[in-house]
Amino acid sequence: MRRQKSNTTIWNRNFTLLLLANICVSTSFHMISTTMAKYCIEIGTTEAMAGTIVGIFSIASLCIRPFCGSIIDARNKKHIYLASLGLLVAVMALYGTAVNMGVLGALRFLHGFGFGFATTTGLAMASETAPEGRVGSALGMYGIASSVATALAPNLGLAVAGAKGFPAMFLTAAVITVAACILALPVQGKVERKVRTVKFPRSFDQIFSRRALLIAVMLMVLGTANSSVSSFLSVYCSELGLTGYATYFTVTAVTMIVTRPLAGNLMDRYGIKRVLWPACISLTLALTFLARMTSLPGLWAAAVLFGFGYGSLQPSLQALAFMRETDERRGVTSSTVSVGVDIGNGIGASAAGVLAGAFGYRNMYLAAVAYVVILALLFIFDQKLQRGRG
Repeated sequence: MRRQKSNTTIWNRNFTLLLLANICVSTSFHMISTTMAKYCIEIGTTEAMAGTIVGIFSIASLCIRPFCGSIIDARNKKHIYLASLGLLVAVMALYGTAVNMGVLGALRFLHGFGFGFATTTGLAMASETAPEGRVGSALGMYGIASSVATALAPNLGLAVAGAKGFPAMFLTAAVITVAACILALPVQGKVERKVRTVKFPRSFDQIFSRRALLIAVMLMVLGTANSSVSSFLSVYCSELGLTGYATYFTVTAVTMIVTRPLAGNLMDRYGIKRVLWPACISLTLALTFLARMTSLPGLWAAAVLFGFGYGSLQPSLQALAFMRETDERRGVTSSTVSVGVDIGNGIGASAAGVLAGAFGYRNMYLAAVAYVVILALLFIFDQKLQRGRG
């Protein structure tokens, strides 16, 4: 059934500033995340220790996210956002001064802590700016920040590090994050309720949104599929003798930049079903193409299909979670869906490694179609639950 389309644009002052700030945050993150292992090895550590240092960030981010929501909902979101961005600036500026792995590991933990708070708060704030009936469009557009950063930031980070050294690259990332702080300063939040005392969450409902929990599981499965694709693509392409495989990520990012706002608008007008089923078909085709490809054109076709599927589905599921929860629990909703994405990204690479080692890369990508099937079954189950409640 076609929904009533809101005539109110998502392009208000607050949303525009938050989108630009998110582009800056995502850019600085991808500049560092794609070069940190190289930096660790350059200053004299082993590959195994470099992997540990890189992974500390994800552990810290995942551990803090469940507790972000109740704090965000109890306090001024803008103040939390600015404080977390300030922490990111400080950590990035200090990376280049780390004298040993202990210091670097501590900085990575603080980086993950600040990033977990910044991204969770930013997503909650962006959802608040959306007019009624336009949450899908707003979050689809907001997610473009990550796509832009994925396309541009790794090359920028490597270029600066190659020309001026890693300390200069870290400082460049810090300056970009300062720009995010400046952009966020004029953002005006909704009239705040009386500020509540922040207490350590003691119940499930204080940490997670039950209404968004099944959606978070769907996002976890989607994140697992995404991580499975990206983690071993370079090794797979090298095995096939394909050079230029890095263009896969550029093509995927560009496709998502185009897809996200269109999918968000489609969801607002017609509902999640009009987005989910085409996206699932596209993801299935993408994984099949990856399993069967023998040339760069096949890789690019898979990139377009995966970018369409992932770029449509992730923001639409996030928007659905916010639509189901009350305004007073946007922080908890944001942390719930973010935890789902983080877990999926974390387990995807491990699962892909086991499958690739046992059955080879082609069969690993073909087996990843199972994630899409699981996601579709979860959605069918979710829709039955909604009909039973409604």
